Amino acid sequence: MIKIITIILVVMSFFYPIQASWAFVVFCLILEGYLLLVSSRSLPPNGSALFNAEEQIIIKKYYLYFRYPFVARSLSTSLSLIALSVIIFVPWLLYNHLWIQAIIIGLNFFIAQVISSKLNIRFYLHDAVERLKQAEHRKEMELVDSICNKISDSK
Repeated sequence: MIKIITIILVVMSFFYPIQASWAFVVFCLILEGYLLLVSSRSLPPNGSALFNAEEQIIIKKYYLYFRYPFVARSLSTSLSLIALSVIIFVPWLLYNHLWIQAIIIGLNFFIAQVISSKLNIRFYLHDAVERLKQAEHRKEMELVDSICNKISDSK
């Protein structure tokens, strides 16, 4: 649903740039604000005796991914689409002299990417370590994999 709304707002911007751009800003503000609010709860997981201290820190850091894994992955792709829509949205807004909306939506590119990577951390860590050869993320990747294995074994 979020992907459809994003596409509709981008298409509407070609016909009604002012209204669509403000609707997009409000839409992103509500979605990302809600995700920030939910992720700030950082409640300890059920069965926290299964996890050591390092794993509990990782669980608090990526609370939404471990609490709602399927929803988090879906929202991650939706936020990636929102970030990619900037490629079309911002030049069109700049062409129409809507500088404020273009700046806000342009900055949202960076915000959406950070949130997106936190919502699907396993994918991003494996990509960083295996494809991009960033060894500094290996320990965190192993901790995330360990947590995922413990969660799937306990079910």
